[in-house]
Amino acid sequence: MAKYLHLCVPAFLLALTFVTTSCEREDPGPLQDSERDYTETDFDRLEMGNAFRVTVEESSIYSIHIRGDRRNLDDLDVHKSGSTLIIRFDKDGSRKHDTHIDITMPKLRAANFSGASVPIIKGFNEPEDALDLFLSGATKAQLDATYNRVKTVLSGASELIMTGEADALDTELSGASVLSAFSFPVRTATLNAAGASSGQVRVSEELNAVASGSSSILYRGDPEVNADTSGNSSVNQD
Repeated sequence: MAKYLHLCVPAFLLALTFVTTSCEREDPGPLQDSERDYTETDFDRLEMGNAFRVTVEESSIYSIHIRGDRRNLDDLDVHKSGSTLIIRFDKDGSRKHDTHIDITMPKLRAANFSGASVPIIKGFNEPEDALDLFLSGATKAQLDATYNRVKTVLSGASELIMTGEADALDTELSGASVLSAFSFPVRTATLNAAGASSGQVRVSEELNAVASGSSSILYRGDPEVNADTSGNSSVNQD
């Protein structure tokens, strides 16, 4: 028994040393501040993830300014595919320091944010145009804009706060996602909430609402309501 313990103790110490060394290697240490500007232009769509903190603002000038830890910025891939600006890290993995992305652009037609990103979209006044917005992976977004039509798809416990206005809103919610759009009045809305999701909308004329899987939809205004509920879900006027 003593011989067995004698053999186990060095093995345990070796394993502990390995774990400690691994943890030390994963610690990136203090922030190494860095800022970079990119020259891509002529894009009206965005695609990015990796827990970025993003601000997108309307402007007649294209600009991309990124700040954060130098090692993170060294790993960034910034490129265009057609009219889509794509920003992502080349290597997967958790990162201790935030990466901040500031973008200005004349028009925004679509955006796809994932991986616990925190985007803020503001200033777009496009009453004749449409916006498609996709959020996934616990992304928390804010939109302050005017469009003719807005389509939003939220999944994986994502959240969206909307201010501004549109003629029509089309929303799909799943996986405990949350839409807060009481401050985004629309004429018509179609809202499908599933998987313990919740949506709040302000509608003046027509609301088509489907709620399932313990989801809830609250609306303000006095629209004609077509509601379909199942699985302990609800559609109610606030």
